Amino acid sequence: MPGAAEFVGVTRVVVTGGRVTVEEDAVRVEATKCVVLLTRMDGSSTPVDAKALSEALLAEYDELLARHAPIHGELYDPGRNST
Repeated sequence: MPGAAEFVGVTRVVVTGGRVTVEEDAVRVEATKCVVLLTRMDGSSTPVDAKALSEALLAEYDELLARHAPIHGELYDPGRNST
C-alpha cells in the first residue's frame, strides 16, 4: 500500500525463578519472582530486519537501561535538565 509503514517488534522475556514456555501465539510465565519484558520496536517505510532487532536485546538490562534512560528522561520530564 503506498505510504504505508511496516512495524516490527520483538520482546525478550527475562525471569527470576520459575519457567517460561511458548504455546502457539502466547507466552506463559509461571512461578516466577520477577518478570521483565524487554521490547524493541522499529517502524519505517523500508523493510525491517527482525533478526537485528532481536540481537539488539541480547545486551544485559543495565546496559540497555543506561542507553535509554537519558532519552526517555527527556521525553517524560523535559524540565529535568533545564538550567
